[in-house]
Amino acid sequence: DRGPGIPDEFKNQIFGKFAQADSSDTRSRGGTGLGLSICKAIVEKLGGEIAFQTGKDGSVFYFDLPEWKELESAQPKRVSSKPRVLIWKLSAVGDVVLSTPSLRAVRRQFPQSPITLVVGRPAFDAVARCPYLSDIIVYDRTRKDRGLRGYWSFLRGLQQRAFDVSIDLQNSRLTHASAWLAGIGVRVGYRRKLGSLLNRGVRLPRVVLAPVAHQHHLLRSAGFVTDGEALEVWPSPMDEAAARRLLPNGPAEEERPLVGLHPGGSGRWRTKRWDLQRWAALCDALAERNIRVVITGSPDEEDLAQRLVGMARSSPLVLVGKTNLMELACVMKRCEAFVAHDSSPLHVAAAVGVPTVALFGPTDPPRHLPPTFRGQVIS
Repeated sequence: DRGPGIPDEFKNQIFGKFAQADSSDTRSRGGTGLGLSICKAIVEKLGGEIAFQTGKDGSVFYFDLPEWKELESAQPKRVSSKPRVLIWKLSAVGDVVLSTPSLRAVRRQFPQSPITLVVGRPAFDAVARCPYLSDIIVYDRTRKDRGLRGYWSFLRGLQQRAFDVSIDLQNSRLTHASAWLAGIGVRVGYRRKLGSLLNRGVRLPRVVLAPVAHQHHLLRSAGFVTDGEALEVWPSPMDEAAARRLLPNGPAEEERPLVGLHPGGSGRWRTKRWDLQRWAALCDALAERNIRVVITGSPDEEDLAQRLVGMARSSPLVLVGKTNLMELACVMKRCEAFVAHDSSPLHVAAAVGVPTVALFGPTDPPRHLPPTFRGQVIS
């Protein structure tokens, strides 16, 4: 296409039904807005991936289809019909939430198999109640798995459990090497960072994909059928009860809408954060409109919250350090809207379906937005 390119705000909608970047009645050519949606459905039905590159001089659309030999080898003949499956995802909380569509797809592929996830300690809460998993192994490189002795103990545990299939959603040197050293017979992952240790390696896509699309490309290329892009979290009834206790629920409060603000997150990347004075001004602007404000965050962000409250004229409810991840999800569900940086709460908000204002600094919104995002992006 040699037109003006695809606007940033339309990139996430380009493959939607009846989606048109120019829907005016003065456009030079007509169309229904269904063509790309139909193309996407056909390509994905064949186990492929469709994407595009765009710029001011136009756009190029392309698709990749897996080779038949890769599809044929996805169900290894040397394992049983109920293989013991190990999935790797050692990333931060937000990345683990983004892996939930892949966990769902693997369970759909192996409905009777024991499926185990290896996850880092900080993200354990995100999947602790995941119905697609049979077990969870917490890899803690700062404590029990620290050092060479801890790592070899971790490996021996994997060897004793005799996994048949490894699916690497992390695709790091550590995870590729660990699956090989553990003697797992079938090792699926991207051919990068010791990718030669895989025997079901998949070539990287030719362009940068969003995290869920990147995982889906791996799974489809290895012969799996994906199961949508919806993110999930699984709070318990106790988490719901905790959220009710934390939020005032008298008649007067229930009549006023509730908006959640998460001024922290992205602790290692401070340039992602909005200026604290602006958060304070937002608190006051919402309070002036008779809107209740709740500030959320982790225990190590309590000082940040206190500084924000000191700058604001209003008196928001501060729950920083008072919730675990699933309690935070339950608080979010009670909000009319939620405001957060490009950080894990943004992904949790997408999982519970709350409309969100996403604040982006140096990162690219189309690359990092959750696939089921509802709301507005401010860059």
